Amino acid sequence: GLPKADTWRTLQALDVPMVIPMLPSTFKRPSDWPAHTVTTDFIFLREPKRDQQESKAPALPQEIQSFIDASRACGRPLVLMTFSSMPVQRRKMLECAQRMLEASKKSFSLIYVGKRHPDSIPKALAE
Repeated sequence: GLPKADTWRTLQALDVPMVIPMLPSTFKRPSDWPAHTVTTDFIFLREPKRDQQESKAPALPQEIQSFIDASRACGRPLVLMTFSSMPVQRRKMLECAQRMLEASKKSFSLIYVGKRHPDSIPKALAE
């Protein structure tokens, strides 16, 4: 297999451009970020024009749709959290989610999309 590597340092050494799809005002920019790491407005996928639509997206499961509807009814923005293909353990994901919810100046509803890892979590995070 491949030798272990420090991903962040490797990306910096190779001068790989990185786009973080979050407004620059969302958090204080870390001092160790190189200039080629930029933040931008959120990236929204737009629906294709009507003549380009081949089929409609399938309906969401009722539990998820109800959560979205309740969030909208309360006027809370919906935030989607995902780590894409990164293998982030459940404990770390929940710690990130908790920090986001506690540090936010505005109330919002959070949906996590990703694999549920089997690692154990502290009771405080499970509540």
